[in-house]
Amino acid sequence: MSQAVATVNPPNQDSELNLGGLDQALGFHLRTAQQYVAREFAARFEHLDLSPVQYSALVLIENNPGRRQADLAAVLGVRQPNLVVRIDDLVNRGLISRSADPFDRRANSLRLTAAGKKFMTQVRKAHQQHTDNLKSVIGLEDYERVVEILSKLSGL
Repeated sequence: MSQAVATVNPPNQDSELNLGGLDQALGFHLRTAQQYVAREFAARFEHLDLSPVQYSALVLIENNPGRRQADLAAVLGVRQPNLVVRIDDLVNRGLISRSADPFDRRANSLRLTAAGKKFMTQVRKAHQQHTDNLKSVIGLEDYERVVEILSKLSGL
């Protein structure tokens, strides 16, 4: 198997960088693809001032009103204290409300506010543009295959 090379042009130097087999490593491709998707996400969602975690939290809250922050943290794969900071921002922006869970007063349940429900129209539009762009880059069939394969890897 031949080694792939990548062209790099640092200041005052023209060279090719031997990838040493990284081009055959799943993790390398996952990471570089994730970086591309993250840049694309940032460009599409910049005007909404949303991080990927906040976007995902809003979608989960919209579709699961009244669920606990801990439930969201588990699904999103983030530590609950890290999620609290992002949830606080959404509360302060008036997009979601946080209230004591009626069954466990130590826990908080989350709901979209009226402003949050309205905001979700813009969020869905930005997400559709993001998805459409990704599909245009790799094609609809490959997009669906990648989602299917990554779902297997992530256990969803």
